[in-house]
Amino acid sequence: MPGEVLDHLSDGIMLFDAELRVVGFNRAYARIFELGPDELGPGDTLETVLRTLAGRGMLDLNPGGSEHEIARRLAGWRLPENRLETRRLRNGRLIRITRRDLPDGGMISIHVELTEAADRERELERQRALMASILSNITDGVALVDSACRFIAFNDRFLDLYRVPRGAVQWGVHFSELARHFGDLAALGEARRKTEIDRRYRFLSDPTRSRVVRNLFDGRTIDVVKSILPGGAAAVLTLRDVTTDLRRRREVEEARREAEEASERKTSFVAHLSHEMRNALNGILGVAALLEHAELGARERAQVGLIATSGRMLLRLIDDALDFSRISVETSTIREEPFSLIDLLDECFALVEPAAREKGLELCRAFGSTPLPALLGDAVRLKQIVLNLLTNAVKFTETGHVSLGLGADLGPNAAYVTLWVADSGIGIAPDQREAIFGEFYQIRDRTAGRAGGVGLGLAITRQLLAAMGGSIRVDDESPQGTRFTMSLRLPFARDDDAEAPQDA
Repeated sequence: MPGEVLDHLSDGIMLFDAELRVVGFNRAYARIFELGPDELGPGDTLETVLRTLAGRGMLDLNPGGSEHEIARRLAGWRLPENRLETRRLRNGRLIRITRRDLPDGGMISIHVELTEAADRERELERQRALMASILSNITDGVALVDSACRFIAFNDRFLDLYRVPRGAVQWGVHFSELARHFGDLAALGEARRKTEIDRRYRFLSDPTRSRVVRNLFDGRTIDVVKSILPGGAAAVLTLRDVTTDLRRRREVEEARREAEEASERKTSFVAHLSHEMRNALNGILGVAALLEHAELGARERAQVGLIATSGRMLLRLIDDALDFSRISVETSTIREEPFSLIDLLDECFALVEPAAREKGLELCRAFGSTPLPALLGDAVRLKQIVLNLLTNAVKFTETGHVSLGLGADLGPNAAYVTLWVADSGIGIAPDQREAIFGEFYQIRDRTAGRAGGVGLGLAITRQLLAAMGGSIRVDDESPQGTRFTMSLRLPFARDDDAEAPQDA
């Protein structure tokens, strides 16, 4: 074999004659064993070759040392059991050596380097072990599938979700083989089973579909998400059992629906009950009004006055309860109609003036100097809010004053309004300033004990303001007195708003 042909081979080749003398070797052989240009040459004996390699540390030495190893190899060089060996050299190369007889009695020794292949195999095994470790620690079912629908890898959770026995299939299995073990299809007939497998295969092989919620035949629901990897050669399947989540979601939805129905029934009941109670109270108040104009003695007149006062208090409690019940389930009653804020505040002021005068309180107003145009809002609800705060201020103030204030910043489309009601009454302790807006919370007068009411007024006020997009807070910086501050955005009324028909 010509030398130039040998030098173009990637495997190391050494030729021996019938006397086991070197005929020649190629460049790959010299590279593998790191031989210099003059270390070995034609005519060198096999013993010379072995001693040269041993001197360079290229032989696997047994406990007997190099001489023993050289003698062993010389004696058994032509034996069949020594014709094939794999050797790890000191430079880290792994080679497979094959020796064959030549027709002229000589021998050829072929040296194939396995280092890269072995390293690749070890790296592949390391990656497989790493992937297996990662997959085993993922709580969802995960599988990696190639474009030919072969499962490159999957974790145990993936098998569990499809009720595939562990060990029944290995990585690299095709979908058709995997589907034979789907436990949720076990009870189906052959035709129905084939139809279902084909349906699942279509999702797996369709690159345009990325998600499906699959109702398995054993009653479970699986959420399957498919993500195509860059290049499109493979995809990742992520499976999650959502059976419990869906059941809880249905339970929550059912509970919410039942709660809404119960709330609607409660509102309807309160509305009907309050209507009947109002009718009865209006009759009592009407008779009391007639008696107040009759000729009565001082004692009888006081008793009639007590009846009228108690009746009006009951009527207000009924109105508060009905308002709170309605607002709790419905905020769509907030309307936007043109109104004058100054006129509304004047009306509120006038309504509380008799009660304040009766207690000897000074009523003050501070409306500022900014002229306000017509605004859009629910004047009825806003009046209810201001009246509630003014009434409370008068109720909890024995001496001093009650003030109503207004401040406004005009924007391009709306007025940013600040309203406040201040008094010199009993004040509110710091630890009660948030609690007073709760349901059925009642302030206790430090000197007079419990005040009247059921503690819904401020809860209604806050809910109404929230429905309008506003807010309320309480400031109490002095030992005596309370100040409530409301912030609210009210759009400007357009000319056509005043002409537009209003809902009945």
